[in-house]
Amino acid sequence: NLLQSIPELDTSKVTDTYGMFHNCSSLQTIPPLDTSSVNIMQYMFSDCSSLLTIPLLTTSYATRTDGMFYNCTNLRIVPRLDTSSVTRMDYMFSGCTSLQTIELLDMSSVGTTVSMFEECSNLSYIRLKGKLNVGLMINQTTLLDYDSVKSILTAASNTTNTDMKTLNFNSTQTDKNGELAGLVATCTSKGWRIYDLTLN
Repeated sequence: NLLQSIPELDTSKVTDTYGMFHNCSSLQTIPPLDTSSVNIMQYMFSDCSSLLTIPLLTTSYATRTDGMFYNCTNLRIVPRLDTSSVTRMDYMFSGCTSLQTIELLDMSSVGTTVSMFEECSNLSYIRLKGKLNVGLMINQTTLLDYDSVKSILTAASNTTNTDMKTLNFNSTQTDKNGELAGLVATCTSKGWRIYDLTLN
């Protein structure tokens, strides 16, 4: 855990980065990494409590990102990730208490999100792409902006199943021309139960 920097690495043929930097608690930055062949990214940066930034990663082949940023307590921004093939995101951002921005996530293939945003109390900006087909708890932040809530509801309204599932917010928003209310109605018709979203 005394490692503070790492040299550039040839990771072009790596397929599994499970726990690659786990518990490197003094590491602040990561050099560019070729992750274009990586399938497993579980706990890749977990407990990197001094990590301030991460490079733009190619994640198009990744299917597991659970715990990827677990307890990265100083990380503020996660750049856009192609997560269209990811099936599990449990604990992905859990413990990221300074995280403010998640630029883009595609959750269309995700089947489980246990404690994905636990303790993300400073998260204010998130954009989802595609569909949300599984319940999501994002109720430990009260700072989500309007477009973040809209993005989550839009992904939920695009669901491909009508199973009963829950979406837990802790958010009060001033609705714009009934835009969010319309999305809530669409989500409800597709099996969603939406909690603690107050629209004024």
